[in-house]
Amino acid sequence: LTKGFLFQEKPARLPGFHTSVGGGGDRQNEEWYAEKGVKVTLGQRVTEADFEKQTVTTSDGTVVPYSKLVVATGCTALRMPSSIGGDLPGVHYVRNNKDALGLYDAMKAAKKCV
Repeated sequence: LTKGFLFQEKPARLPGFHTSVGGGGDRQNEEWYAEKGVKVTLGQRVTEADFEKQTVTTSDGTVVPYSKLVVATGCTALRMPSSIGGDLPGVHYVRNNKDALGLYDAMKAAKKCV
């Protein structure tokens, strides 16, 4: 997302599955996944996986069969410690659209980017 958002004139070199709004790819909403036969389940933890039977069990007890499984664990922006400048002005962390817009604006005004 970050590369596609920040470098709109040169879309990120990622497979179409990973591109998103700003990268020139399709917006990956519920309809996009449904059209491609992908079932997305949000807000549930997988508590058990049976790789031989190709099933996972979610936190509400639902057993879900699969033919292909993608485990998307999410992520959090890694923050540098204050002791090495992680909280200095001009240090940006991108986790959402607001963060990306702030970084985009800062890049336009910056004299030097590291």
